[in-house]
Amino acid sequence: MFVTWNLSSKAKAFDQADAFVISVPKSGRTWLRVFLSKYLAELKGQQIELFETSPVQKIKYTHDFWENRAEPRLYGRIRGIRVIPKQHRQNKPKVLIVRDPRDLMVSLYFQLTKRSFGKHSSNFSGTLSELLVDKKFGVKKVVETMNFWYREWHRLDNFLMIRYEDAKADDAATFRRVLDFLNVKFDEAIFQVSLDYSSFDNMKKIEKIGGVDKTLVSGIGVYALVPGDVDDPESFKVRKGKVGNYKEYMSDADLVVVAEAMKKMDPAFGYF
Repeated sequence: MFVTWNLSSKAKAFDQADAFVISVPKSGRTWLRVFLSKYLAELKGQQIELFETSPVQKIKYTHDFWENRAEPRLYGRIRGIRVIPKQHRQNKPKVLIVRDPRDLMVSLYFQLTKRSFGKHSSNFSGTLSELLVDKKFGVKKVVETMNFWYREWHRLDNFLMIRYEDAKADDAATFRRVLDFLNVKFDEAIFQVSLDYSSFDNMKKIEKIGGVDKTLVSGIGVYALVPGDVDDPESFKVRKGKVGNYKEYMSDADLVVVAEAMKKMDPAFGYF
């Protein structure tokens, strides 16, 4: 069941947004967010604020249904506390970031088991095999959520879908599409600076610094770009970013599970 309303006070945050960036967790949202935050800040001559509310950004980054499903409070889930309100689902620009669910599940596993701390704690503590069939976070739910979003929005003019895999192959072309879609002025010099800033190598560097001393990345967000354990590469938010890397982590039985789930995926995503 997908709740398509938001009856909570959190709905106001969606009212104030000019556009939405939506994804299942571990689809590359932070990558795009770092790029856009840097680009918009440079364009307006302001200080970058990646994970804080800023006049520079009127983009709301959300996991929508997925985040609402993970909301621990039943009352909050029923009210749709994390959901884009129904009145905005159609009339505001939306960028949907998608990623091959097989790679996504591996990244999600490490997110839930090695990066969940403080207010971001997860109740999941099982194996990757158990996560794949989990009723709340499993691969079937990933496919179901992605399908719903695409089928809800793909006919709208104010909708853009980008694939993580395409960004890995050509980040410049992919992120330029996002800027054009959002009607953001293009500046070649700022564009290149922002691409360099949001590169995997630089984000890893920022995250490593944050793991040693959080005060050095105070404007970046304590939980967003700080590893669970600076000595454990798998606990970093920016891990490997490899396409097709799931084969290194999944057993033959796991591959059967994900292959069955992938049969239900809309062919428009291009994941086979």
